[in-house]
Amino acid sequence: GSNGNLLGHGPTGNPQNHVSTSREFASVCPPRRVELEGFGPVAEVSCSTYTNVAILMDGRVFSWGDADGNALGHDRHECHTPQWIRSLRWQRVSHGALAYTNAAVA
Repeated sequence: GSNGNLLGHGPTGNPQNHVSTSREFASVCPPRRVELEGFGPVAEVSCSTYTNVAILMDGRVFSWGDADGNALGHDRHECHTPQWIRSLRWQRVSHGALAYTNAAVA
């Protein structure tokens, strides 16, 4: 079973953590645990080309990435850290799916 941790790598808003594009991969960051205040154990993650969704064990949904037309479900067009989708706060979500910049949760 899962331990509920969300691991990631690449841009996190800190230029020192960006993944190198050089052939030597000298500065590639190993996966690391995403630690955010109030971000509990993760039940499911779904990823597409530009968008990511994490569904927590308590049913809250977080999204991050780069999307057009508020496709992330919150007021940010681009974000590199998970943001809670407050419009789903009255729903207990258990599954999610993504395709390009479109998402569905149930």
